Parts: sequence; C-alpha cells; structure tokens
Amino acid sequence: MKSEREENLDYVLDDVIMGKPHEFRVGRKQFYIYPCTFAKKILLKRFLQELAIDNSPLSRNTYAEALRLVNEHRGLCCNIIAIYCTPNTYKDFTCRKALAEKRNVLAGVNSKDLASLLLTILTSDHTAELMDYLGISKEQERMRNVLSAKEDNRSSVHFGGLSVFGSFIAPLKEMGYSDEEILYERGYTFLRLLLADKPNSVYLTDEELSRLPALAVTQDSSLNASDPKNTEKIIASLSNRGLKIKQKSLWTTER
Repeated sequence: MKSEREENLDYVLDDVIMGKPHEFRVGRKQFYIYPCTFAKKILLKRFLQELAIDNSPLSRNTYAEALRLVNEHRGLCCNIIAIYCTPNTYKDFTCRKALAEKRNVLAGVNSKDLASLLLTILTSDHTAELMDYLGISKEQERMRNVLSAKEDNRSSVHFGGLSVFGSFIAPLKEMGYSDEEILYERGYTFLRLLLADKPNSVYLTDEELSRLPALAVTQDSSLNASDPKNTEKIIASLSNRGLKIKQKSLWTTER
C-alpha cells in the first residue's frame, strides 16, 4: 500500500506528463497556473534574485515568509505569478500587453490570497523528488559506477556539454523536439525527466565486468565478480535492475 506522500507524487507525475494547468479565479476572471517552461525559468530567474530567493523556492518555505514578500515586493510578486499564468506558447510568452493585464488584475488581490498563490507557485517544482521516487537518481548513480569500470572510458577525452546548449537543448533536439517545444511549450520538469530516464546501453568486456563487485549484488546473495563463472549471473542481475549489458569477450577479434 502506498503512503500518502507516494500517492501525492503519483498525482504530481500525472500532471507533469499531461502538462496539466491548475485553475483559480480572481472575481469573475479565470486564471490557470501552467507548468513552468525553460523560457519561463530563465525569465523568472532575475525576478527571484530581486526577491533574494535565488534557486531555493523560499528561504524558510512558510506562508509567513510568502506574506512578507508580498507586503514588501507586491508588484514583483504579481509579475512572477502573472508569468506562471501565461499560456505556454511563444506568442503568449512574448505578449507584454497580456502579461500587464494579468499583473494588473492580480494587483487587486488581497495580500493573504496573493501570498498563498506565491507559495503554491514557488514550491511547485518537484523534479528532484520525482527523480528519487521513480528510481532515476539511483539509476544514474549505477550508470556512473558502470562507466567508471570501463577501460575505454579512462582513455577517452570528452568535449562540449559545458552549458545548457550541450547538456540540455542539444540532446532534446536530437530526440526530435523543436526549439519552441523546448523553450516555450513543454514543461521543464517533463523535459528533465525525459532526458534523465532516457534508455542507455553500456558494452562491457569480461574484465570490465569484474570491476563491478558493488553492483553485482542481488537481494538474496552477493556474487564474486572476479569469478568468470558468475559472468552470466552478473549480467542477469544488472539487466533485472534495468541496465542493458552486452558482453564483449576479451578474446574476440573484431575486423
């Protein structure tokens, strides 16, 4: 039986997959809080820095702190909420008139309700929690351990991937996503999870497999990775954990 936290994360994950917006009303006007896109994160960064929030949602993550921010920086907070309430298209993102209209309506909301909206928005990023919940974080750690055992990896020199262009945008474009989808349409959490959980295969020789004693552990017993007789069991163990391994014999000569 799932815990309350796990059930909540299931709902969060459903919303991420569907890109579901969340509705609220200001008088007769209907607003939607849309998933935060990469373009919105870039734009919001400067506003969050002005609030001295930086990369963490709120310094103490409390309603009292959100209320303080609203009372001290009301215009800035309305701007942040208005950005989140902008539909995820390039046209809407670049429409200053529509953004100003939303900001003006939000300015009429009482401070307590505005603080609740701000707190909801600034604590809405559950990317790290979802990566842990789905087992992606552990899978990435296992992948790093496997790669560290690869002989070829020691003599390889890697270039690029120094910025979001190579580490985030380029891989998504290779997967078929357009610039508009990456920047303005798809939720940032959706894209992060997509990249993090992308299937990979690692090709290991017998000798490289023998360097993985820490990974060659099942729930019932441990295997001696140095023993060639256990090679198939080790491969099966890794495969059962979701990692695809193709054995490459040391004695095979490829032409």
